[in-house]
Amino acid sequence: MKIACIGDNCIDFYQRLDRRYPTGNIVDTAVNLIKLGTPASVISTTGNDANGVWMRNALAKEGVDISHLKIGSGPTAITYMDMNGTDRIHGEYIEGVLETIVFDEEDIAFASDHDLVHTALWGKADPVLP
Repeated sequence: MKIACIGDNCIDFYQRLDRRYPTGNIVDTAVNLIKLGTPASVISTTGNDANGVWMRNALAKEGVDISHLKIGSGPTAITYMDMNGTDRIHGEYIEGVLETIVFDEEDIAFASDHDLVHTALWGKADPVLP
């Protein structure tokens, strides 16, 4: 079984801790599927900035198929995070290239070659899914 994850990706940036993490629902899902031994692909768009390069490298290192992780002109989505004890606090979200993300026929055909397609509310994939 192989699973396509279509939709959002972003960087969670904890400024006070000077830490960042590649995340987003489809990113987390794809990485965890790989760790469970299930092939997974990401269909999304990163920016052409350092965060986009880092996202692509991090996913490739995990073994995620990034052949349909496009590079858009502009910044990768980022969420500024903070901590309150052990609770994460989501601050400002800058959508970056995801503001204008488009899934084309090639993306849909690629997703159709998978056994299962996963997306999320924020993934903006609803218009292209049956």
